[in-house]
Amino acid sequence: MCPDSIAQLVGGKCLLKCYMNGYAVSVLLDTGAQVSILDHAWRERYLPNHKVRPLVELMGAERGLDVVAVNGEVIPFDGWIEVQVDLPGDGHSNPSIRVPFLVSRMVLERPLLGFNVIEEVIRRHAGGTQKAMTMLANLLSRAMGIQEAAASVIVNVVQNRCTVEEECALVKIGRQNVVIPQGQVVYVKCRVPFKPETDKTAVLFEPKDEGVHLEQLDIVDGLVEIHNVEAPYIEVPIGNYTRHDITLPRRTVIGSIQPISMLPQTDAQVNDCKADVNTIGMDSKANFGDDDTVSAMALWNPPVDLSHLDEEQKEMVRQMLYEESAAFARDEDDIGCIPSLQMEINLKDDIPVQRTYASIPKPLYKEVKDYIQDLLARGWIVKSKSSYSSPVVCVRKKDGTLRLCIDYRQLNQKTVPDRHPLPRIQDLTDTLGGYN
Repeated sequence: MCPDSIAQLVGGKCLLKCYMNGYAVSVLLDTGAQVSILDHAWRERYLPNHKVRPLVELMGAERGLDVVAVNGEVIPFDGWIEVQVDLPGDGHSNPSIRVPFLVSRMVLERPLLGFNVIEEVIRRHAGGTQKAMTMLANLLSRAMGIQEAAASVIVNVVQNRCTVEEECALVKIGRQNVVIPQGQVVYVKCRVPFKPETDKTAVLFEPKDEGVHLEQLDIVDGLVEIHNVEAPYIEVPIGNYTRHDITLPRRTVIGSIQPISMLPQTDAQVNDCKADVNTIGMDSKANFGDDDTVSAMALWNPPVDLSHLDEEQKEMVRQMLYEESAAFARDEDDIGCIPSLQMEINLKDDIPVQRTYASIPKPLYKEVKDYIQDLLARGWIVKSKSSYSSPVVCVRKKDGTLRLCIDYRQLNQKTVPDRHPLPRIQDLTDTLGGYN
């Protein structure tokens, strides 16, 4: 490689033209920094009325902040100030954001703007139209002095990363330690790291099993509801069934959440069945003491064509259908509920069948994910904790919709078949003797 080509790899400083509280400034944009910094001299010259505020107002009493440079040297600072940063636009669209700047004791050539500010500007416009994203790329190209194509790449990379973070976001304990008393269940509030859509207030929570503290706790997985859309949070039930209290340190990751794209209305029949099971477990007298009320909630009129019957027959059939309506499905999603039905499979040995999962084709990944979320939301499947595992196979139905099948071939090979005696053909023919 020639020296000229090597020299081209050494570029100039990445400067960003912007306005800080109305002052036109060229700040140093640090793509590796997640914090913005300016020194005392710059603040006293341009923002003398901005008093340095203590860091406790920004981070909280129990949380500190250490700013370390690339060379490992700690950057000292005395506090922070709030500055309004505006990107130069065409007068009609000037992206604006209020940024906390640390006031450093070190002398800086110019203010340093962390890349997290640019990420936040792009994140706020991530849900906009393609025209809005193109306009944002144009503004960044002018502010950073780069080509618009390069600015579009930055916008797309940040936008895609924001989308991935929202699809599977980590859930952490708050700023305080949480104590789970022995033998109790505590609902722990956890902040949602992204702002949900107004019409989607339910997410799928999956607990994290790793960690000394989490292994001793029972963290319930499933659908949880998002509270307070402006400052969203969820309540996660955590049970401690040990004989001692367990303390979860602050900022402990307890699981992850994923938005639910399809959340159907659970039919009343399934809910009634689940309610009956819970009631029997707690108080059997209360359940059987009010059969009329339970029956009245479950009974309905199945839509059956009775036009070929006379009036007396129609009345009899309607009464019969109403009394036996619990045996009819209300819709295609009503599969019924039989808690007492349990299936047992006799195997030849106790060695679990464990097969690696089959890779889902990338074009089908989102469809399969939505399909599984739909089944979880309906309560038709639950998260497995069994030592047995068999892969999922994607099959298309005749109408083009997706069907998920399970490859149980290895399990079937270990299954002991049920033997039923078959009658002899001669005995069957002998029983027909003398009949036409």
